[in-house]
Amino acid sequence: MLRSLVGSEMCIRDSRNKILRNIGNAFVKMGQYKDAVGSYEAVMETVPDIVTGFNLLLCFFALGNVEQLKRTFIRLLSIRGAGTEDDEDEEKEDRDVLVEDGLRKELKERRRQYVNFVITGARLIAPMLDPDWRV
Repeated sequence: MLRSLVGSEMCIRDSRNKILRNIGNAFVKMGQYKDAVGSYEAVMETVPDIVTGFNLLLCFFALGNVEQLKRTFIRLLSIRGAGTEDDEDEEKEDRDVLVEDGLRKELKERRRQYVNFVITGARLIAPMLDPDWRV
C-alpha cells in the first residue's frame, strides 16, 4: 500500500512538473518572461533538470537580470543529469570497444546535451559579465 502511494505521489509530481514546464514554455512564446520564470522556478524547486534550468537562464537573459542570471547559471552547474556523474567511468567505457548498447548510447547523448546546455549558457552570460569577453 505504501509503495503504491509513493509511486502515485511521484507520478503526480512528475505530471505537475511537466504541466508547469509547458506553461512556462507558453509564457515564453508570448514574451511573458516574468510569468515563465515563476513556472520554471517551481519545477526547479522540486526536481531540477538541465532543460528547465537553461530555460530559466534564457528568461533572466531576456529580462536583463544579471544577478539572477549568475545565480541560475551556478544552479545549472549543480544539476547532475544521467550520464554526467563520473568521467573515469566514461574513459573506461571508451577503451572497452566491445561494449556498445542502447543504454550506453542514450547516456552518451544525455551527457552531450548536458555539456551543450552548460557551454551555451556560459557563452550567453559571459558578455553580460564582462563586455570584453570574446565568443
